[in-house]
Amino acid sequence: MTTTIQLLPPAVKKAFDDKLISVPVPAMIHNVAASRRTMPSQSGTTLRMRQFQPLTTATVPLPDDGSRIPAQTLSAVDLDAEIQFFGTFIALHERTTLQNECPVLNEGVARLAVCFRQTEDELTRSMLLSTASSISATDGTNGDSPTDPVRSDFDTVVRALRKKDAPFISDLIQGEDRFATSPVGPAYLGMCDTNLIGHLDRVEGFKNIYQYPLTSKALPEEWGSIGNLRFLVSSIGSIEKSSSMLGRDVYNIFVTGKDGFGVINQDNYTSEFLYRPPLFHDELARVATVGWKMSYASRVLHDTWVTKFRVTLA
Repeated sequence: MTTTIQLLPPAVKKAFDDKLISVPVPAMIHNVAASRRTMPSQSGTTLRMRQFQPLTTATVPLPDDGSRIPAQTLSAVDLDAEIQFFGTFIALHERTTLQNECPVLNEGVARLAVCFRQTEDELTRSMLLSTASSISATDGTNGDSPTDPVRSDFDTVVRALRKKDAPFISDLIQGEDRFATSPVGPAYLGMCDTNLIGHLDRVEGFKNIYQYPLTSKALPEEWGSIGNLRFLVSSIGSIEKSSSMLGRDVYNIFVTGKDGFGVINQDNYTSEFLYRPPLFHDELARVATVGWKMSYASRVLHDTWVTKFRVTLA
């Protein structure tokens, strides 16, 4: 009689691959342009930031008779940001690490690190939705409201920020003697979802980062530029589901100048990773915990320097 696999099965029918499968990690783009501020500890829960208002220009000649002219009054606007606290953790039973083939604790820490940064990024994304400045694409061809974006729509956004004297975030990238490249002008920064890849590319004047004279000058996660706008893309960009006139998804491109918005951390409490060995959890020392916590606040500092550009896809 022939001995078959059914008659004599292997003692173990599984093998464990010690090379773990990669985990998706989204691009964290929404804090790249943030103005970083720190709130001192032991000073309450709210950071107050003050902005002095411009003075009126003096275009009238001084009187020849030496008479006095009226003084101008300084005025200021105060902006408050309240610190809040966030955190999460995982709990691991001793048998998980004792009997599992893979380094569970190490992987848990890696996943928590991504969770921490993604939480911070999504909080900033949600805050940017509150900006008072909003522009919808109107010149596209898909018949929706907002429409798909074309070059004139992007020019409208740049023009709006320049009209409010918003400073550029990036400087000029000067031209080099390199094939198929050209200079990149000083630019504002746009943050958007990866679904716009391909649609941005078709806009008149789009320049991919490989067409920059120095690719080393490209920002992490940068996709390219259109005129005086440079774009960062992420799979966790802002999307308003089925919100257009025709029920399409609306994509928010957050376009900002320098110091348009800020992120505030608490001094001595910015972020902390915490590991508690099993000894501190229960009487039999069976469960360990590892987690993170952070202090965080954010807000728009100049509503006219941060624009929510609303578009749909063609």
